[in-house]
Amino acid sequence: MRTISGTASGGCETFTANTGVGPSTIVRGTVGFDAANLNGRVMEFRCVDSDADTSGVTINSVTIAQASGATAQAGSDISRIAIYQCAGTCSSSDINAAQRVGSATVSSFPVTIPLSSAVIPDNSSDTFAVVVDVPSGATAGRTIQFTLTANVTEGSVTLTQGPVTDDVASTIEAGPSCDTSQVRIVTTPSRIRFTRPFQQKTIRVVIYNNSGQAISIDDVIELYDPEEFSTIIPELPVTINNRKRQILRVTVEGPGDGLPVTLRRPYFDIIFTCADGTSDTRPASGVLRALEVRDVITEAVGDVLRFSAQGHSISGVAVQIFDLAGRVVSQADVEGPTVVLQARDRSGQPLARGVYLYVVIVRGWDGSIWRSEVRKLIVR
Repeated sequence: MRTISGTASGGCETFTANTGVGPSTIVRGTVGFDAANLNGRVMEFRCVDSDADTSGVTINSVTIAQASGATAQAGSDISRIAIYQCAGTCSSSDINAAQRVGSATVSSFPVTIPLSSAVIPDNSSDTFAVVVDVPSGATAGRTIQFTLTANVTEGSVTLTQGPVTDDVASTIEAGPSCDTSQVRIVTTPSRIRFTRPFQQKTIRVVIYNNSGQAISIDDVIELYDPEEFSTIIPELPVTINNRKRQILRVTVEGPGDGLPVTLRRPYFDIIFTCADGTSDTRPASGVLRALEVRDVITEAVGDVLRFSAQGHSISGVAVQIFDLAGRVVSQADVEGPTVVLQARDRSGQPLARGVYLYVVIVRGWDGSIWRSEVRKLIVR
C-alpha cells in the first residue's frame, strides 16, 4: 500500500485507511473544521512505525483527491478540509484529545495539506482523521469519498506512501430546517451594579444550539445606554455546531455619572445566522431548563444497537457495554440524545450471542449528569 521514492526503506511500516469510518450521510451546513468532536469526519488513516531503527515518523503533508465515482465538487460542496491527529484512536474519549495538525481551503482536487507536528514516535502508531466543511449551499445527493497519499520522513529518508481510499462514501443531504427557537441564551449574573465612574463588569453568556444546524454568532447589541462593550471573548463571528454550546465573556463599561446604577438582564440581544441562511435576534435572558431523563429506549436491529434518551435539555449520551465478567467490550460517547453503534467489540469483531450488561450516562446542557442502573442487553 505504499510507494517509496528512491530505493531507501522506512516510513510507516503499515499505512492504511481505517475501514467503516464516516457517516453514510453528511448534512450540508456541517462545520467540521474547528469541531472538538470531529464533526464532519469522513475518513481516517493510520501509520504504524514498527521497524528496528530508533527514528520516529513525521508526516509532512497529505494529498487528497476525490475517489473514482465521488461527485462532490471542490469549493461548492467541500469548502475546507482539516487533518486531526487523534492520540490513539478517533473514537471514545480519545476524540476529545485530537489536535488539528493541518488544514486547507478547497478550490480544486487534488489538494495538498502541509502538516505541523504530525509525529509518530519510534515503534508506535497513531490515527488521523480527515474532516470537512460542507457549505449550506452544497448540492444534496452528491457524494464524498477520498483517496489519500502522504509525504513522510523517517531519519534521513523521505518517501511517499499510499494511495489509500476510504471504503465509505458520504452522501450530502439537505438535513433539518433551522429551528431558531431551540437556540437558548443564558446570562449570569442576573443583575449588575455600577458604583464607580466607568466601572467595568464581565457578563458570562452561554449559547446552547439545538436548532438542527450549525449557527454563526454574528453580533451582540447592547440594550442599555450608556452601557458600552469593552471586549467580547472570543471575537465574533463564532460558529456553534448543532447540539453544542459556546461561552462568551462580555465586558461592559458603566456610566460616568448618575451612580449608583443597577442593570438587569437582558443586557443585550444576540444576532445569529443558521447554516441555511436563516437569521434571528434573541434577547440574552433565557433561563436554562434542568436536565430531565424520563427513559432510555434500547433497540437492537440486526447488528445495530440504538440507545435513545427521552427527556429535556439533553446535550449528550454515553454508553458502556460489559460482558458478565465486568469487562468493557464496547462503548460510545456522542453529542445529542441517541447513540447508534455496531454490535462489535473494541477490536471490531462481532459480539458473540449472549447476555451483556450496559450503563447509559446522559449529560445535560446545565452540566448535570444522569446515570442509569446496570441493565441487561441480549445479543441474538
